[in-house]
Amino acid sequence: MSEAEVFELILGIKEIRVDRVDWQDQSLHIYCSSIFEEALCLKCLKKTQVINQTYERQFSRFTDYG
Repeated sequence: MSEAEVFELILGIKEIRVDRVDWQDQSLHIYCSSIFEEALCLKCLKKTQVINQTYERQFSRFTDYG
């Protein structure tokens, strides 16, 4: 199982595909794309093939969970 597939399982969002994972000093960057060819823009509600969204979330260290 690839690293991207592991993160797809962890995220548990069936509509996205993990394209790349970058590990940095204090952060983890997960780059995803939609499995659909088109989606609706949440601002204008028009069909689009490009969606640019960024989410920043703080997590505790994974070792805290067992």
